[in-house]
Amino acid sequence: MAYAQGRWAVGNGHYVENTPLTFQLASSGGFNSVTLTADGVVIVQAPTINSFYWDSKAMNFEGMTFFGPTTWQLDNQGGPFVVYKKNNVYINIDFTYTGSAGNQVVQSFEDCIFINCSSLSAVHQAAFRECVLINSNFASVAHFRSGYIDASSSIKLMPTGLTSFRATASDVLSAQYAAEYVYDNSFANLPRIIIRSNIRGQVGIVGGALLSPADFALNYPDQFIDCINAEPFFNKPEKQDFTLRLESPHLSRAIGPKHLRYAASFYFGTEAAENETITGGGAGNTRLVGTADGQNVSLISASGLTRNAQAGLIVKPNSGGNFIGQIRSGRIRMGDVPIRLKAVRYAGGLNMNTDFPGTESGFQANQPEVFNNNVPKYTQPSAGSSGRNPNRLTYQMRWSTLPDPDAAADSDWQLNAVWLEFEWNQPPIWNNNPAVPKGNGSPDFDNLNPANTAVVALWVQMAVRVVNNYYR
Repeated sequence: MAYAQGRWAVGNGHYVENTPLTFQLASSGGFNSVTLTADGVVIVQAPTINSFYWDSKAMNFEGMTFFGPTTWQLDNQGGPFVVYKKNNVYINIDFTYTGSAGNQVVQSFEDCIFINCSSLSAVHQAAFRECVLINSNFASVAHFRSGYIDASSSIKLMPTGLTSFRATASDVLSAQYAAEYVYDNSFANLPRIIIRSNIRGQVGIVGGALLSPADFALNYPDQFIDCINAEPFFNKPEKQDFTLRLESPHLSRAIGPKHLRYAASFYFGTEAAENETITGGGAGNTRLVGTADGQNVSLISASGLTRNAQAGLIVKPNSGGNFIGQIRSGRIRMGDVPIRLKAVRYAGGLNMNTDFPGTESGFQANQPEVFNNNVPKYTQPSAGSSGRNPNRLTYQMRWSTLPDPDAAADSDWQLNAVWLEFEWNQPPIWNNNPAVPKGNGSPDFDNLNPANTAVVALWVQMAVRVVNNYYR
């Protein structure tokens, strides 16, 4: 792939490459920078090829999920640094650099989550700010600040005295880009320390043994500063929900990803047996459960869903070929007073891919395809081959600012009986037009409309639909 320098939005999707993924810049001189930002849910997968590299002076990845079955080489052939912000990483990492002699690539991770990852290189270095490590091991860390390491993870710091891991002086940022990247450039001469972090796993120095946090503090007091060893109180880490409960020590100490601080977080609790149909209502077998306080929110309705072996909800296969499952929730409280809603995040399983037959008639209508299942898109898919992938991943919602709205009384809710479609992982925005209301999940939503406004709510009701064999 070739990208001109600048910022590029990457649309919702599951991107799988059969060859090494190459990001190249057209120009050859100066300080060239490319930023790829996820617009919604973006998954980048390395299936069998284990090299992920680019030819840019600087690469920036924001809001993506990286995973694959093999080690991923982060190979910067142009230098001098790469910045990852708000990414989830589920793959072993090998930091490499094949540029000119004397340069070392800077791998900078900010607000990222690593699960079951390891770095295999003790030569090229990485700096971490406000990251979470779960069962992950990094052998070459330049700096670790305001992060969390669980009991099954470990890191090794580079020795003191190696103060710079930027490229040569000729690659110092030009004035044109200095303002935008001065924060990233601040990694250049960071001290080799672990500071203001929650450390529950082992730590050490490159070339030495791994130690407990207490022993490391005794042996290297100048490199282990203002750290704690405490329960983080994540909302639901086993479901990969790393938002924080109100009692978490990470809140007062600003530890971990900024976008995953305290949040109202819910998951599906079910008494359904494997392959049993999911039901809602007062006597239903499934409900929403609040992770912070255990409150139960009933489902007004549920259809087309069943429970799998992992106690997850999936679309139930049927002979009609539509393969749609959906739920509509009761009311969910957002706070003590009406608040402006931030991003509503989706933590369900995603299996999206463009590897389809050329037309809808090319697959068996009564059998689910291997790919493109469990797509959280509310709009009813239409037949045909004109749009085989969703342009936005969406849910429906209505909201109220009343202190005690009745879920059965439409007049208690903004826009009465109308539920608007909003985009997952984005702040819910609507056009502020009660006559023709639209949310930012609607295909024809005008993002440039100056009347657009955020949703302010004390209570919400959610409607979620997941689709298999998705074609539009």
